[in-house]
Amino acid sequence: MNRTLTTALTTIACTGSILFASPVQAQDAYEDDLTVFEFPGGNLVEYLQAVDAAFDECSIVIFPGGLEKIMVPAMSVNTFGHDELIELIENTTANGRTSEVRGKSWSVMPDVKAISEHVYSVSPMVTGSPFSAAAPSEPDTSVAVYAGPRHFEMSEVLDAIGAGIEMAVGADGAIVRYHEPTSLIFVDTTDEGHDVVEAILDQLRRGMPKGGFGGKKEEEESKVIGLQERVSFLQTRMLELEAANTRLKVELEERQKDSGGDAE
Repeated sequence: MNRTLTTALTTIACTGSILFASPVQAQDAYEDDLTVFEFPGGNLVEYLQAVDAAFDECSIVIFPGGLEKIMVPAMSVNTFGHDELIELIENTTANGRTSEVRGKSWSVMPDVKAISEHVYSVSPMVTGSPFSAAAPSEPDTSVAVYAGPRHFEMSEVLDAIGAGIEMAVGADGAIVRYHEPTSLIFVDTTDEGHDVVEAILDQLRRGMPKGGFGGKKEEEESKVIGLQERVSFLQTRMLELEAANTRLKVELEERQKDSGGDAE
């Protein structure tokens, strides 16, 4: 019985030494259990990989499939273990709208399962179609061939086409090539870009208002054509006058002959 009492007192003494430890000792024990986890920021897959690497006793099986769309901010956290860091992201989400169907929304959330005390699986819970929105395809383009308008400097025509396309579909919205021997213009752009090119060329073929794009040259050519028509008219009149003069000479000679015969 004395031995039992001695053991009990020893147990109480040991327990008391723990219960009545100094605040400094308790704080040191608390801090020894903490681990500093730092994450520079990134998507959820990168975050989970960082947690998995920071704790040797932890294994996280990750099924991406949309988890990479969820963004996690940078952090520096004092934590007791990986379970806290995994719990931290259970309610994170990403959402948006698809680029293909207007008004169609999508969302992604992590589905966390504890396989055992130290093994977790994280897979995406997906609503809608997030992948069509994440990587929108480039706008469809096509190549069309246009005949350059006459009576205009081709450099000015190409400048007008370039300016119109830039305003309609952006500075990189088209590729324009000019083939000088045939005066053909090749344009690779979207349907909207082609509409702009057709409108510009149609306006140029119809002619611009006086003082408009290329108007000075067109006005000069119009003057040349007018002068040529005037010269042609004067040449015709000269031929007519020469013919009339010839007829008068013939008539005069005939009258002189007739007058000479009468005198005899």
